[in-house]
Amino acid sequence: MLVNLNGQLLRQEEAVVSLFDRGFQFGDGLFETMRSYGGRVYLLSRHLERLRAGAELLGIRLPEDSELAKRIAETIAANNLPDCAVRLTVTRGVSENVFDIRPDAEPTIAIQLRPLLHSGDQPEAIITVAADPNVGGGGMIKSLNYLRSVQAVRKIREAGVREGVMVREDGVVLEGSVSNIFMVNSGRVITPPIGLGILPGITRQRVIELAQELSIPTEERPFTIAELLRADEIFYTNSVRGIVRVGSVDGVSLGKSLIAPAIASKYQADVFFRNH
Repeated sequence: MLVNLNGQLLRQEEAVVSLFDRGFQFGDGLFETMRSYGGRVYLLSRHLERLRAGAELLGIRLPEDSELAKRIAETIAANNLPDCAVRLTVTRGVSENVFDIRPDAEPTIAIQLRPLLHSGDQPEAIITVAADPNVGGGGMIKSLNYLRSVQAVRKIREAGVREGVMVREDGVVLEGSVSNIFMVNSGRVITPPIGLGILPGITRQRVIELAQELSIPTEERPFTIAELLRADEIFYTNSVRGIVRVGSVDGVSLGKSLIAPAIASKYQADVFFRNH
């Protein structure tokens, strides 16, 4: 597998980052995970827009979007892997210590691909995971400080499932470890609001838009795990897997509706339209 490190294609075993890189030292950076269909990244401009907004907030300089898009396309083509997951990682670059923040520092920019691991559209079993208040993560930017999700994923893998839903001490649902959570109740699609400190997922936003195009009412509001378990249907979203229906939570079987399949069909049509 070839990776792209600072604009250069290298075998992954040859791609190395300095011990003094601020991403390694302090988590001083950002990343985006995207999905390529037929060699074209779905909603690439939105991913780059979110990345750039985070970089501006942190004061990290980035190349133009056209340059980043070019590097991504070259990496996909060089690996002959048109259908894949794409990770774009940006750090502030190299410095000597935490105080050495240089406005002219050259960022480290890495692009990695991985084959798609999951397939099929069968509903999945997930579990609830207490959101660990002792670790960082979450929030409006997709920073390298991802400990909250890492802790959740560790517990999820120990349970033998692929995903879980993080819940606050007061029972309020936040998000999945690597996804956004939706429920369907009385014909309405409901998802937690960004104001809870969850990630503003690219797929999350597109699903809300597609539901509205289908004249399905949508709502962004807090809800508890008890309400989630009474939902007519639950699904989660992320950029690699798209829309994934949930069949059970903590062993409690859930119902089905026609809404999630309708949105999933609209989503696949949107992918096809944008890539042809």
